[in-house]
Amino acid sequence: MVRRFLSRSRRRPPSPPLFHSYLRAINEPQVALHEMLREYGDFVCWRGFFALYLVNHPDLVRHILSGDFTDFSKDLVDYRVLGRFMGRGMVCSDGPHWQEQRHQMQPFFAAIGRFDNTINADTSSFLDARETRPRGDTIWLEKKMSWLMVRLMGSIVLGRDVRHHFNRVDEMFAVLNRNTRDVRSLLTLQSWIPTPHNFRWRRTRKALDTIAYESIAAHRRQPSQRSDILSYVLRMCEDGDSEKTDRQIRDEAVTFMLSNFGPTTSALVWTLYLLAANPNYQTALADNLTARLQGAPATAEDLAKLPLLKRIVQESVRLYPPVVFYARRAEHENELAEGVLPAKAAVAVIPYALHRHPDFWPDPERFDPDRFLPGEVKKRHFFSYLPFGAGPRICIGAGLAMRQVQLVLAQIVQRFAILLVPDHPVAPSGGVTLMPRYGIPVTLAAR
Repeated sequence: MVRRFLSRSRRRPPSPPLFHSYLRAINEPQVALHEMLREYGDFVCWRGFFALYLVNHPDLVRHILSGDFTDFSKDLVDYRVLGRFMGRGMVCSDGPHWQEQRHQMQPFFAAIGRFDNTINADTSSFLDARETRPRGDTIWLEKKMSWLMVRLMGSIVLGRDVRHHFNRVDEMFAVLNRNTRDVRSLLTLQSWIPTPHNFRWRRTRKALDTIAYESIAAHRRQPSQRSDILSYVLRMCEDGDSEKTDRQIRDEAVTFMLSNFGPTTSALVWTLYLLAANPNYQTALADNLTARLQGAPATAEDLAKLPLLKRIVQESVRLYPPVVFYARRAEHENELAEGVLPAKAAVAVIPYALHRHPDFWPDPERFDPDRFLPGEVKKRHFFSYLPFGAGPRICIGAGLAMRQVQLVLAQIVQRFAILLVPDHPVAPSGGVTLMPRYGIPVTLAAR
């Protein structure tokens, strides 16, 4: 299907008119680009201020995301914008530096069960406080799940309670989550330019540095054998397995903070929304959880025996994938079956569109967790589903994110029925992570 060589032919993919749907793509990139791919095919050149090549067939996706970094790099403006927050953490780094980071952190993420008790305890405490609220009052899912995820992020990444920084973290995420090709985000590359967004960016960047450096200093004052990510990084440095400056440690901590917070919050919000919108599945899941857990939090052994819970989460992140795009730069010219991908071209995969490809997902807009029954999964192209990426650069924390979402849901759905507020518009808004544009108000009724 796909091969790479210097092409003699000059076939170009179809290209919509210049700046086609450009303003819409800034605010709703996943929807605008999905419609473009549906109209023009699985390989499209979209031209605005930049040329961006879009691929939407699993064979093409495999070629792009499984390629070596010498073939497809992250040398793109998108990652330079993200790097203004994350520095040279694992999301934005490339080449041998990324390989070293991945190798060092892999053992840590191979043992994610160490966080189960922390996740369950923090979630229980959060829900206990929720039960003291008046019955039937309205809450906003994205705000409440953000609050819970700040608590979990502090425990898992920094080993300390950072809830007093909630407003700062919430604002940081709002700034970071703007589309990286929005001119306001691009201006952060020249942060001295006096724009309102740059002022806000500098304020949130300073707050982020404060949280990270305070956490590093606190760990050094009281070294321990804690299991959080920052402790692991610092122990590697002390044991001589890694030589990192405080700035490099800061970049690692910030990357894991934001990578843990954004996608996991997104997955929780959309899964709870879909359960509220599909009460038959919510009731079936609640019955399934209660029969197995009897009101208790789930353990690793329990999760293995709750396949419906996992399938519901898998289907939720199919319909609303946490990461809006995966972008690479083609370091060499590539000839795909559909046409030529030029050298130095920016190419992107849009999971929201890929997960709705009718050749692989019949009736793609329908919420149907049975798509993830083992027999159905075996029949599908492996690269037709990538909520957390694919290939060698698949998100290292994907397993942890899925574990967090399932453990949190196991408690929420046992204790509360989630009811949508009628007539409120619900629409996804894509920046870096997919979140609801207008928020999602719900009421919680104790079971």
